[in-house]
Amino acid sequence: MGLWFDLMYAYKHRDPSCPFVVQYHGRGIKSVDLDRAYERASIAGAGIHTLKHTCCTLMLLAGVHPGDVAEHVGTSEKIIRQHYKNFLPDERAKVGAPLIF
Repeated sequence: MGLWFDLMYAYKHRDPSCPFVVQYHGRGIKSVDLDRAYERASIAGAGIHTLKHTCCTLMLLAGVHPGDVAEHVGTSEKIIRQHYKNFLPDERAKVGAPLIF
C-alpha cells in the first residue's frame, strides 16, 4: 500500500517491551546497512535524516510526549514542538479536523 502505511503498520505492531525503534522478531536492530536496505526496499533519495523525521512523526502520532520524542532522537523538546507541531494533538485539535491515518 506504500511505505508510509508499511511504516505505520510496523510501528503499531512492534513489541512495546523492546527499547529499540527498529526491530526484527521482537529483537532490536543495533545497526543497519542503509544503502542495502534502501536498495532492497526500492527507496530512492531517503537518508538518515528522513528516517529521523519518520521516527519523530510516528512517535507523536502514537501519542508519545514531545519531551520523550526529543530525548529519544537527541534533540530538544522546543525543536520537536516547532518542527512537528502539526502532529501534536493539541495543535491538530485547534484546526478542528485531526489527521487520521
